[in-house]
Amino acid sequence: MRTDWQPRLIAVLGFAAVIAILGACNSPFQPHATGLRQGSSCLAPSAGLWFTETDSGRTVTVKAGQSFQMCLAGNGTTGYQWTATIADPSVLSQAGETFESSNTSPGVVGAGGLDNFTFVALQSGRTTLTFNYARSFENGVPPIQVVSLVVVVD
Repeated sequence: MRTDWQPRLIAVLGFAAVIAILGACNSPFQPHATGLRQGSSCLAPSAGLWFTETDSGRTVTVKAGQSFQMCLAGNGTTGYQWTATIADPSVLSQAGETFESSNTSPGVVGAGGLDNFTFVALQSGRTTLTFNYARSFENGVPPIQVVSLVVVVD
C-alpha cells in the first residue's frame, strides 16, 4: 500500500487549521478592531499600547521608555510559531513573550490563542519590527504569514 500522500495530507490539513484560526476575526481570543488600541493584554484590556496583525504595514510612534505589545493569533500545536525580528536593536528591545490560550475547556489539546510579544522603546530612532509565522523545522519554506510595523521612537 502506497502512503507517500499521507504527509502531504497532514500538512494540508494543518495549514487549513491555521488559516481557519487566523481568519476567525470575531473569535473571543482575537481583537477585532484596527489601529492603535489600549490594553496590557489582548484578552483582558487594561493599560498600555497594543497592536495586532491588522496593524501590519503601519508606522507607529512611541516615546523612549514606553512599552507596547504585539498580539498575534496562533496555534503552536500545528508546529507554527511566531518569531520577532528587530531591525535595529539599539532602538527597540523585546521584553517578553507569553501565550494566552483560547481554550476554556480543561484537558482539551490543540486550541489556539494569542502570542503576546512585549517591547520597550530604548532611544530615539526608527526600526522595523517583523513577525514571521513559520515552522522552524521546515528549512527553506517561507512563512505562511508575515506581519511588520515600522516603529518610530521619539
